[in-house]
Amino acid sequence: MAPFVLPRIIIGWLFAIGNAIFISILTTITGTQPNMEQGGLEKFLIRISTAITGRAVLYSSSCLYIEETKPKVCYKKYLGPDWIPDYEKCGSIVSNHSSWMDILLHMTRQPPSHVSKASVRKIPGVGKIAEAVGCLFLDRGDNN
Repeated sequence: MAPFVLPRIIIGWLFAIGNAIFISILTTITGTQPNMEQGGLEKFLIRISTAITGRAVLYSSSCLYIEETKPKVCYKKYLGPDWIPDYEKCGSIVSNHSSWMDILLHMTRQPPSHVSKASVRKIPGVGKIAEAVGCLFLDRGDNN
């Protein structure tokens, strides 16, 4: 076992637990209910804390560097001639989810507002973070 694996794992978990506690305190102070629109400062603080937490947990999992390429694609054909490209940030990311690290990766780039099964809301810490970033909870057992 490498000498710094255990301390990195502990640091990653401490960041995740600290973020859950921070978001719980923040939403309690501001009185924000689940799936309620946050104010400007609250939204900013949640974005910063989730980005830092995502990066810390990825680092603790031995993901030291993430290479990012942004293709420059012109959508004027589909969106009309008035469309102005903004290659700095995207409006949404649609990705197939293959592991739990996918969410952390997206947390480092922009705060995710993802679709999740309803039971995630009951997981201590994770459920509070998911509610704070605006996760859409779906009951997979519901056929309607």
